[in-house]
Amino acid sequence: MPQSKILAFADVLQTSPSDLMGWEQIDTNFSGKEAPKEIYDKFKNNVSKFHGEHKELLDIYEKLSSPNQKRVFTYSKNLLMNQQMEEELAVQAAHERTDIEVTDEMRQHDDDIMDDENF
Repeated sequence: MPQSKILAFADVLQTSPSDLMGWEQIDTNFSGKEAPKEIYDKFKNNVSKFHGEHKELLDIYEKLSSPNQKRVFTYSKNLLMNQQMEEELAVQAAHERTDIEVTDEMRQHDDDIMDDENF
């Protein structure tokens, strides 16, 4: 249910949204901003998971036929594998070569290339 409707119902019923939702209010002075970062991050992730793009993606997935769900699953696994390989290659590319002896002149040449705005 959209937050706007919950707020409207709570207003009409002269109660708080948390009471309407059946949530236990522990501290009336607690706004959530005082929560430790880990709790705030968990709350933010849950909101995103159940109300944002995560939820939309799950809703779409559930409407797909079984063969199409399998395609999405396979595509997602392949996409993740490609991402992990790219990340691994980026990490390896950041290291100096080990198959040859690298000289100071070679290092300077590499630095010059990296500093070149036209590269």
